Amino acid sequence: MITLNLLDQPHRQQLLKEYVLLLLKDITAITLIVAAAIGILLSISKSILTSDLNETAKRTNIIASNNQPIMQSIRELNDDLNANKSMSNEYTAWSHWLTSFSSLIPRGNQIVTMDLKRSERTLQIVGKSKTRDDLLKFKTNLETSPLIREIQFPLSNLLLKENIKFEFTATLNPDSLTSRFLNSLSK
Repeated sequence: MITLNLLDQPHRQQLLKEYVLLLLKDITAITLIVAAAIGILLSISKSILTSDLNETAKRTNIIASNNQPIMQSIRELNDDLNANKSMSNEYTAWSHWLTSFSSLIPRGNQIVTMDLKRSERTLQIVGKSKTRDDLLKFKTNLETSPLIREIQFPLSNLLLKENIKFEFTATLNPDSLTSRFLNSLSK
């Protein structure tokens, strides 16, 4: 097929340029319309999101103010529970400890005073013993006991053979103050 061109070359180029310019103008117009539509949609979305955010903030404030007494009660309850936990951790079942300790005292020994200092983990004992052998047996029982870590036993306790008034200090084994340890001793 033969192409018939009635326009000369410069006019054809001019016409092509006008066609390209019209095409670019249409593309630019469409791009601007799409950009404007996107801008409008973004503005609408922004206002909707701002409105939702404000409404959520109001609801959160209302809920927080309504729940304030409940939250305060929960905080107070948690503080009480933490205080109870602290007290229970510091609690020593002295009755079990003293029962285990009393089994270490052989016949012929009598404790007159016993001063327990839990914070220092010391035990000061003042007592009477019928014989030196009874006192030495008591000392040996304490040294081999898991309840006591160390004993400061003055030699002056051993000067007399009979009717001995003794006094000594013992360091408690910290593990022996726990309820788990005491339960294992009683089994």
